[in-house]
Amino acid sequence: MSLGKGGDTESTTTVQLSPEQQQLISQVTPIFQSFLDQPPELFPGSAISPFTPLQELGQFQTLQAGQGPVQDIVSQLGLFSNFLTDPNFINNDPTLGPATEAAFRPLEQSFQQQLLPSLARGAQTAGQVGSSREGIAQGLAGQELLAQEGDISAQLAAASRGQNLEAATRALAFGPATAQAQTLPGVITEAVGGQQQFQNQAFLTEAAQRFLQEQLIPFQIAQDVASIAFGFPGGTATSQQEVAGPGALAGGLGGAGLAAALGFTGPYGLAAGAALGALLQ
Repeated sequence: MSLGKGGDTESTTTVQLSPEQQQLISQVTPIFQSFLDQPPELFPGSAISPFTPLQELGQFQTLQAGQGPVQDIVSQLGLFSNFLTDPNFINNDPTLGPATEAAFRPLEQSFQQQLLPSLARGAQTAGQVGSSREGIAQGLAGQELLAQEGDISAQLAAASRGQNLEAATRALAFGPATAQAQTLPGVITEAVGGQQQFQNQAFLTEAAQRFLQEQLIPFQIAQDVASIAFGFPGGTATSQQEVAGPGALAGGLGGAGLAAALGFTGPYGLAAGAALGALLQ
Protein backbone atom coordinates (compact mmCIF):
# COMPACT_ATOMS: atom_id res chain seq x y z
CA MET A 1 0.00 0.00 0.00
CA SER A 2 1.41 3.43 -0.95
CA LEU A 3 0.79 6.54 1.04
CA GLY A 4 0.61 10.09 -0.42
CA LYS A 5 -0.70 13.53 0.38
CA GLY A 6 -4.07 14.57 -1.06
CA GLY A 7 -5.09 18.09 -2.23
CA ASP A 8 -5.06 20.45 -5.29
CA THR A 9 -2.20 20.52 -7.79
CA GLU A 10 -1.08 23.81 -9.33
CA SER A 11 1.14 23.88 -12.43
CA THR A 12 3.20 26.91 -13.51
CA THR A 13 5.05 27.13 -16.85
CA THR A 14 7.81 29.69 -17.27
CA VAL A 15 9.06 30.55 -20.77
CA GLN A 16 12.60 31.85 -21.03
CA LEU A 17 13.28 33.61 -24.37
CA SER A 18 16.63 33.45 -26.05
CA PRO A 19 18.64 36.68 -26.41
CA GLU A 20 17.72 36.87 -30.11
CA GLN A 21 14.02 36.48 -29.32
CA GLN A 22 14.20 39.09 -26.56
CA GLN A 23 15.84 41.56 -28.91
CA LEU A 24 13.11 41.23 -31.53
CA ILE A 25 10.23 41.31 -29.04
CA SER A 26 11.66 44.38 -27.30
CA GLN A 27 11.68 46.23 -30.62
CA VAL A 28 8.00 45.57 -31.50
CA THR A 29 6.53 45.84 -27.99
CA PRO A 30 6.27 49.68 -28.16
CA ILE A 31 4.37 49.34 -31.44
CA PHE A 32 1.84 47.01 -29.83
CA GLN A 33 1.47 49.35 -26.88
CA SER A 34 0.98 52.35 -29.17
CA PHE A 35 -1.65 50.41 -31.13
CA LEU A 36 -3.54 49.71 -27.88
CA ASP A 37 -3.25 53.32 -26.70
CA GLN A 38 -4.32 54.78 -30.05
CA PRO A 39 -6.57 52.38 -32.06
CA PRO A 40 -7.05 53.04 -35.81
CA GLU A 41 -9.35 55.91 -36.74
CA LEU A 42 -12.21 55.78 -39.20
CA PHE A 43 -11.95 57.54 -42.53
CA PRO A 44 -12.96 61.17 -42.00
CA GLY A 45 -16.26 61.99 -43.65
CA SER A 46 -18.40 59.80 -45.88
CA ALA A 47 -16.92 57.22 -48.23
CA ILE A 48 -19.96 57.39 -50.58
CA SER A 49 -19.67 59.57 -53.66
CA PRO A 50 -22.60 62.01 -54.06
CA PHE A 51 -24.44 62.74 -57.32
CA THR A 52 -22.39 64.64 -59.87
CA PRO A 53 -23.68 67.91 -61.37
CA LEU A 54 -24.42 66.10 -64.65
CA GLN A 55 -26.49 63.49 -62.81
CA GLU A 56 -28.51 66.19 -61.10
CA LEU A 57 -28.94 68.03 -64.41
CA GLY A 58 -30.05 64.83 -66.16
CA GLN A 59 -32.55 64.07 -63.42
CA PHE A 60 -33.91 67.62 -63.69
CA GLN A 61 -34.23 67.33 -67.48
CA THR A 62 -36.04 64.00 -67.21
CA LEU A 63 -38.38 65.39 -64.56
CA GLN A 64 -39.12 68.44 -66.70
CA ALA A 65 -39.83 66.23 -69.71
CA GLY A 66 -42.12 64.04 -67.64
CA GLN A 67 -44.09 67.04 -66.43
CA GLY A 68 -44.15 68.75 -69.85
CA PRO A 69 -43.77 67.13 -73.29
CA VAL A 70 -44.25 63.56 -72.13
CA GLN A 71 -47.44 64.41 -70.28
CA ASP A 72 -48.73 66.30 -73.34
CA ILE A 73 -47.95 63.38 -75.64
CA VAL A 74 -49.68 60.93 -73.34
CA SER A 75 -52.75 63.15 -73.23
CA GLN A 76 -52.76 63.54 -77.02
CA LEU A 77 -52.36 59.80 -77.47
CA GLY A 78 -55.39 59.25 -75.29
CA LEU A 79 -57.48 61.67 -77.31
CA PHE A 80 -56.19 60.30 -80.61
CA SER A 81 -56.89 56.75 -79.51
CA ASN A 82 -60.43 57.64 -78.58
CA PHE A 83 -60.88 59.41 -81.91
CA LEU A 84 -59.52 56.56 -84.02
CA THR A 85 -61.45 53.89 -82.18
CA ASP A 86 -64.70 55.84 -82.37
CA PRO A 87 -67.16 53.79 -84.52
CA ASN A 88 -68.37 57.00 -86.14
CA PHE A 89 -64.86 57.69 -87.45
CA ILE A 90 -64.14 54.13 -88.50
CA ASN A 91 -67.47 53.66 -90.28
CA ASN A 92 -67.79 57.22 -91.58
CA ASP A 93 -64.39 58.15 -92.94
CA PRO A 94 -64.59 61.75 -94.20
CA THR A 95 -62.26 60.83 -97.04
CA LEU A 96 -64.45 57.94 -98.14
CA GLY A 97 -67.02 60.13 -100.00
CA PRO A 98 -64.58 61.85 -102.35
CA ALA A 99 -62.75 58.57 -102.96
CA THR A 100 -66.03 56.87 -103.87
CA GLU A 101 -67.04 59.66 -106.22
CA ALA A 102 -63.67 59.45 -107.93
CA ALA A 103 -64.10 55.72 -108.39
CA PHE A 104 -67.67 56.13 -109.76
CA ARG A 105 -66.79 58.87 -112.23
CA PRO A 106 -65.27 56.69 -114.98
CA LEU A 107 -68.19 54.26 -114.81
CA GLU A 108 -70.79 57.01 -115.00
CA GLN A 109 -68.98 58.75 -117.82
CA SER A 110 -68.79 55.50 -119.77
CA PHE A 111 -72.48 54.88 -119.08
CA GLN A 112 -73.57 58.35 -120.19
CA GLN A 113 -71.20 58.87 -123.06
CA GLN A 114 -70.84 55.39 -124.51
CA LEU A 115 -73.40 52.85 -123.34
CA LEU A 116 -76.61 54.93 -123.57
CA PRO A 117 -75.77 56.41 -127.03
CA SER A 118 -74.92 52.92 -128.23
CA LEU A 119 -78.31 51.62 -127.03
CA ALA A 120 -80.09 54.55 -128.73
CA ARG A 121 -78.35 53.91 -132.02
CA GLY A 122 -79.22 50.22 -131.81
CA ALA A 123 -82.90 51.04 -131.12
CA GLN A 124 -82.98 53.51 -134.01
CA THR A 125 -81.46 50.99 -136.38
CA ALA A 126 -84.01 48.39 -135.30
CA GLY A 127 -86.83 50.89 -135.49
CA GLN A 128 -87.48 50.53 -131.75
CA VAL A 129 -86.90 54.08 -130.58
CA GLY A 130 -89.13 54.73 -127.59
CA SER A 131 -90.22 51.15 -127.41
CA SER A 132 -90.31 48.98 -124.34
CA ARG A 133 -87.30 47.03 -125.58
CA GLU A 134 -85.21 50.18 -125.58
CA GLY A 135 -86.41 50.99 -122.06
CA ILE A 136 -85.60 47.48 -120.82
CA ALA A 137 -82.11 47.65 -122.28
CA GLN A 138 -81.46 50.99 -120.66
CA GLY A 139 -82.82 49.67 -117.32
CA LEU A 140 -80.55 46.66 -117.40
CA ALA A 141 -77.58 48.86 -118.23
CA GLY A 142 -78.48 51.13 -115.28
CA GLN A 143 -78.74 48.15 -112.91
CA GLU A 144 -75.29 46.96 -114.02
CA LEU A 145 -73.90 50.42 -113.32
CA LEU A 146 -75.43 50.45 -109.85
CA ALA A 147 -74.10 46.97 -109.09
CA GLN A 148 -70.59 47.96 -110.07
CA GLU A 149 -70.79 51.14 -108.01
CA GLY A 150 -72.06 49.11 -105.04
CA ASP A 151 -69.12 46.73 -105.27
CA ILE A 152 -66.67 49.62 -105.48
CA SER A 153 -68.31 51.37 -102.53
CA ALA A 154 -68.11 48.24 -100.38
CA GLN A 155 -64.48 47.67 -101.27
CA LEU A 156 -63.55 51.26 -100.52
CA ALA A 157 -65.42 51.18 -97.20
CA ALA A 158 -63.66 47.97 -96.14
CA ALA A 159 -60.27 49.35 -97.15
CA SER A 160 -60.97 52.59 -95.29
CA ARG A 161 -61.98 50.74 -92.14
CA GLY A 162 -58.84 48.57 -92.26
CA GLN A 163 -56.59 51.59 -92.78
CA ASN A 164 -58.19 53.43 -89.88
CA LEU A 165 -57.78 50.47 -87.56
CA GLU A 166 -54.15 50.04 -88.67
CA ALA A 167 -53.48 53.72 -88.05
CA ALA A 168 -55.01 53.47 -84.59
CA THR A 169 -52.93 50.40 -83.78
CA ARG A 170 -49.71 52.06 -84.94
CA ALA A 171 -50.45 55.20 -83.01
CA LEU A 172 -50.98 53.24 -79.83
CA ALA A 173 -47.92 51.07 -80.47
CA PHE A 174 -45.49 53.90 -81.18
CA GLY A 175 -46.96 56.25 -78.62
CA PRO A 176 -44.90 55.03 -75.63
CA ALA A 177 -41.69 55.13 -77.70
CA THR A 178 -42.50 58.66 -78.79
CA ALA A 179 -43.09 59.71 -75.20
CA GLN A 180 -39.91 57.98 -74.03
CA ALA A 181 -37.89 59.74 -76.71
CA GLN A 182 -38.67 63.03 -75.01
CA THR A 183 -36.68 61.89 -71.97
CA LEU A 184 -33.55 60.91 -73.95
CA PRO A 185 -31.64 64.16 -73.31
CA GLY A 186 -32.01 63.75 -69.57
CA VAL A 187 -31.22 60.02 -69.71
CA ILE A 188 -28.04 60.60 -71.72
CA THR A 189 -26.90 63.43 -69.46
CA GLU A 190 -27.50 61.37 -66.33
CA ALA A 191 -25.67 58.39 -67.83
CA VAL A 192 -22.56 60.50 -68.40
CA GLY A 193 -22.85 61.80 -64.85
CA GLY A 194 -23.16 58.22 -63.63
CA GLN A 195 -19.81 57.35 -65.21
CA GLN A 196 -18.26 60.31 -63.44
CA GLN A 197 -19.78 59.22 -60.12
CA PHE A 198 -18.40 55.69 -60.64
CA GLN A 199 -14.91 57.14 -61.14
CA ASN A 200 -15.27 59.40 -58.11
CA GLN A 201 -16.45 56.45 -55.99
CA ALA A 202 -13.39 54.44 -57.03
CA PHE A 203 -11.06 57.25 -55.94
CA LEU A 204 -12.95 57.71 -52.67
CA THR A 205 -12.90 53.99 -51.88
CA GLU A 206 -9.17 53.82 -52.55
CA ALA A 207 -8.55 56.81 -50.28
CA ALA A 208 -10.60 55.25 -47.44
CA GLN A 209 -8.77 51.93 -47.74
CA ARG A 210 -5.39 53.65 -47.88
CA PHE A 211 -6.24 55.76 -44.81
CA LEU A 212 -6.98 52.65 -42.73
CA GLN A 213 -4.18 50.54 -44.21
CA GLU A 214 -1.54 53.15 -43.36
CA GLN A 215 -2.57 52.88 -39.71
CA LEU A 216 -2.51 49.08 -39.75
CA ILE A 217 0.81 48.58 -41.55
CA PRO A 218 3.04 49.14 -38.45
CA PHE A 219 0.92 46.73 -36.39
CA GLN A 220 0.95 44.10 -39.14
CA ILE A 221 4.73 44.34 -39.50
CA ALA A 222 5.19 44.09 -35.73
CA GLN A 223 2.86 41.08 -35.66
CA ASP A 224 4.93 39.35 -38.34
CA VAL A 225 8.18 40.10 -36.51
CA ALA A 226 6.76 38.70 -33.26
CA SER A 227 5.66 35.52 -35.05
CA ILE A 228 9.17 35.14 -36.47
CA ALA A 229 10.73 35.73 -33.04
CA PHE A 230 8.67 33.04 -31.33
CA GLY A 231 9.62 30.66 -34.12
CA PHE A 232 13.35 30.98 -33.41
CA PRO A 233 15.02 28.03 -31.64
CA GLY A 234 16.76 28.56 -28.31
CA GLY A 235 13.93 29.48 -25.98
CA THR A 236 13.17 27.23 -23.01
CA ALA A 237 10.01 26.40 -21.08
CA THR A 238 10.06 25.22 -17.44
CA SER A 239 7.03 23.68 -15.69
CA GLN A 240 6.66 23.56 -11.87
CA GLN A 241 3.92 21.80 -9.92
CA GLU A 242 2.85 22.60 -6.37
CA VAL A 243 0.61 20.39 -4.20
CA ALA A 244 -1.62 21.96 -1.54
CA GLY A 245 -2.26 19.83 1.67
CA PRO A 246 -5.76 18.72 2.70
CA GLY A 247 -5.70 20.63 6.07
CA ALA A 248 -5.70 19.53 9.73
CA LEU A 249 -9.21 18.12 9.82
CA ALA A 250 -8.77 16.15 6.61
CA GLY A 251 -5.40 14.92 7.82
CA GLY A 252 -6.83 13.85 11.16
CA LEU A 253 -9.69 11.97 9.60
CA GLY A 254 -7.38 10.36 7.11
CA GLY A 255 -4.98 9.34 9.90
CA ALA A 256 -7.76 7.79 12.02
CA GLY A 257 -9.03 5.81 9.08
CA LEU A 258 -5.56 4.59 8.25
CA ALA A 259 -4.90 3.64 11.92
CA ALA A 260 -8.10 1.61 12.02
CA ALA A 261 -7.14 -0.12 8.80
CA LEU A 262 -3.79 -1.05 10.34
CA GLY A 263 -5.51 -2.60 13.40
CA PHE A 264 -4.94 0.14 15.98
CA THR A 265 -8.08 0.42 18.18
CA GLY A 266 -8.99 1.92 21.51
CA PRO A 267 -6.71 4.52 23.10
CA TYR A 268 -3.82 3.27 21.02
CA GLY A 269 -5.87 3.67 17.94
CA LEU A 270 -6.61 7.36 18.78
CA ALA A 271 -2.94 8.08 19.38
CA ALA A 272 -1.84 6.32 16.19
CA GLY A 273 -4.50 8.15 14.20
CA ALA A 274 -3.33 11.53 15.54
CA ALA A 275 0.27 10.75 14.65
CA LEU A 276 -0.59 9.60 11.12
CA GLY A 277 -2.86 12.60 10.65
CA ALA A 278 0.03 14.93 11.45
CA LEU A 279 2.13 13.21 8.79
CA LEU A 280 -0.59 13.56 6.18
CA GLN A 281 -0.99 17.34 6.68
